[in-house]
Amino acid sequence: MVQRLDPSTHFRRRDLWSQQEARLAKVIDEGSKGSGYNRRYWQRIIRAPAKIDQIAARRKIPAFQAMQHKAMLTGRMIATYTDHMLKGTEVAYKKIGAEPLTPMQKQKLWDKIYDETIYRYRSDLKALPLKAIKELDTSKEYLMTGDQMAERDSISHLMRHIPDLITPPKKILVEREKAFQKHKGQMEKLIQTTMNLGPQEREQRLMNEVKHILTENTSEKQKAYKICLAASIFADSEKKDPMRKEKTWSYNYANAMFMVYDALKNETTEIIDAIQKLE
Repeated sequence: MVQRLDPSTHFRRRDLWSQQEARLAKVIDEGSKGSGYNRRYWQRIIRAPAKIDQIAARRKIPAFQAMQHKAMLTGRMIATYTDHMLKGTEVAYKKIGAEPLTPMQKQKLWDKIYDETIYRYRSDLKALPLKAIKELDTSKEYLMTGDQMAERDSISHLMRHIPDLITPPKKILVEREKAFQKHKGQMEKLIQTTMNLGPQEREQRLMNEVKHILTENTSEKQKAYKICLAASIFADSEKKDPMRKEKTWSYNYANAMFMVYDALKNETTEIIDAIQKLE
């Protein structure tokens, strides 16, 4: 199964591509001189979760948000690593006089490298101390602990499902629009009531609603739709909060779904699966 990029990573790569191309050209040039850039960058990818743990502890970031950041950051770093590898392949083809890759071939190869890199991320037990990374002194390599490898497995699992988890189903967007048209007053009142709560109270209200939905005598698919609808209302109230106006609706919806994921991932995985299959 090919690993897909989450939407924010995809857009970030597109928006920064001109800068990225210039840096990649420099990396390839340095690589020809034996600088080992990709090996160093690989160690940065491996150490990223621990860095986020330090930031989360300092800023008191909730566990589900820290895991979200780990998955997003790791996905972006592995995408950059894949860009480097693909660029290197193109340069190698050019040196031997091979035909340049077509756009379709490049995308297919990019997906293959990205997927293989995810597999390596989940299975590579070796890491270097910070001081050894600069010199790439592999004599100082050590093996990651079982807990660290288990966390990597969780990160890669979340990375795989991020696109399906944080993208609102089309049906939800349609139903939400209909609800605003048909019951505008009630919907506005609901959002205003929710918005009047503090941030933590809003989050708790969302999770209480999710727990209530799970007790209903309906199909998993119907429960999944209702949870997504509740998350969309949460996103509406967050967007109207003057203190959070800089955040987009999509960001707030994604944040809500990460909370749902964090709460349910070890209990009712059927619902998570049902949410990811919604269209």
